[in-house]
Amino acid sequence: MMIRIAPHDLRNALNLSMLLAGSICFVSAMAQSNPPSTPIVLSETSEAEVKVACIGDSITAGYPNPGGFPPVLDGKLPDNYTVVNYGKRGATALGPGRGSSPYISTTEYANAIKSGAGIVVIMLGTNDSNNTSWVHESHFKEDLGKIVNNFLNLSHHPKVYLASTLPSFTTSEKINSLRIETLIGPRIRDLSNELGVQGIDTFTHFIDKKSLFIDGTHPKSEGHNILAQVIHDAITGPDDN
Repeated sequence: MMIRIAPHDLRNALNLSMLLAGSICFVSAMAQSNPPSTPIVLSETSEAEVKVACIGDSITAGYPNPGGFPPVLDGKLPDNYTVVNYGKRGATALGPGRGSSPYISTTEYANAIKSGAGIVVIMLGTNDSNNTSWVHESHFKEDLGKIVNNFLNLSHHPKVYLASTLPSFTTSEKINSLRIETLIGPRIRDLSNELGVQGIDTFTHFIDKKSLFIDGTHPKSEGHNILAQVIHDAITGPDDN
């Protein structure tokens, strides 16, 4: 037996099926565009940990006792900063075959390169003033620049600061105060400009302040405090080359 459907009933059936189909599509789209939300887990701290690597000679490493200014700097910076001392006594910026004790050949340098530090503070040059090393003065900027670039070119691209040397109040075969002030200091400043890294002027804070030094070259505890504050202000303040 054939069932006949009146035209108006057919239209009603078609309208109903289209309405149902549209509703299904709408619900399906809602399901795709609004998946079940997952809870957001907030970190216990909003401040990322920052390692600061201090590169230098005995002024950084500490003399006559280990320590230097890095522990003082660590106490001044916010709690999420960790300062690590990679200083090496007697180290020069001048490299192998030129410097009396090339920093780039030391274990401290190798460890600093591998440290993953986000901030690197480099302060070398005092020992380059000695008579043995300064014969190769024409290579000073080149060799110091190599150390700076080796940090700049690390895959995590740390922020690098290039600090000037401190003044010295003694002159001998090992340390020449005139070379430090008139030759080494200006070359460090020129290098920071050429490489586009922020310089830190530590020199002027110690002019005519021989009383802050143990032996005319190495700072006393008060000197460490001033040096640490200058570096702290550079790290935490706006860039100023």
